[in-house]
Amino acid sequence: MPMMNHLGVQKSGEVLLSRETLGKGDFKASLNAKTKESLSILQLVDNAAVADGTQLWDLSYGVGTSLQYDILKLDFTFEQVYNSAALQTYKIAGSFSLEKRFGLFSIGSVLNGEYSGDAITPTNDALAIGLTVSGGISL
Repeated sequence: MPMMNHLGVQKSGEVLLSRETLGKGDFKASLNAKTKESLSILQLVDNAAVADGTQLWDLSYGVGTSLQYDILKLDFTFEQVYNSAALQTYKIAGSFSLEKRFGLFSIGSVLNGEYSGDAITPTNDALAIGLTVSGGISL
């Protein structure tokens, strides 16, 4: 009869801080921050041990801000992830938007960009840039 032992421990937590809007008049600013972590300890023994004392962990954090003055808005975010697989990834994103209403009509544009990278393998880096133009009629 095979001997079977199974043990598993998991722990995780997340903290999010967000301040909606600070400002006066046409100027508005917001700030947010977040962090998330998890830890798993696994020990599986079943005749030929599948995993023995394996530890898996993840830690990530991010910050973001938004500034707006009248019809102009600027957003910025930064996120970074560390884990037991030795991955250290990060993402930097930003956008600039302009929106104006003329009575029933509205027109706007958003220019955004995102850069994501891997500190271990630089060939996994990626850059994305986009431009969106919109318009409409509100009745």
